[in-house]
Amino acid sequence: MQRRRPVMLAILDGWGWREDAADNAVRQARTPNYDRLWASCPHSLLRTSGKDVGLPDGRGDGLAAQLLETRAGMPIIIATGYGEAHLDASLRANPRIAILSKPYDMAQLQAAIEAVHPAG
Repeated sequence: MQRRRPVMLAILDGWGWREDAADNAVRQARTPNYDRLWASCPHSLLRTSGKDVGLPDGRGDGLAAQLLETRAGMPIIIATGYGEAHLDASLRANPRIAILSKPYDMAQLQAAIEAVHPAG
């Protein structure tokens, strides 16, 4: 009988992967446990953003504009680390779109949800 080996699935939401250490908090952080597991255990990477999951190329405002064309009444929340200035003026003025600047807290998220989808 073959001996059972433990298996671990680690989903590191927001972790990302990029070799370059410039502007890369993950690569610059002290991560001894992660480094030990990476060096001593089988591992793989899974692409879970952008085109790999069916989203269009480009920034989130492109996706928002596309959604407005195909799903006119859909409420949209754009969470951005670039600020509102980079977004098209028509997106900023649309009452069905809320814009959150990262980082944001749960109260800000709740307010954004209520702004695009008022109760009633």
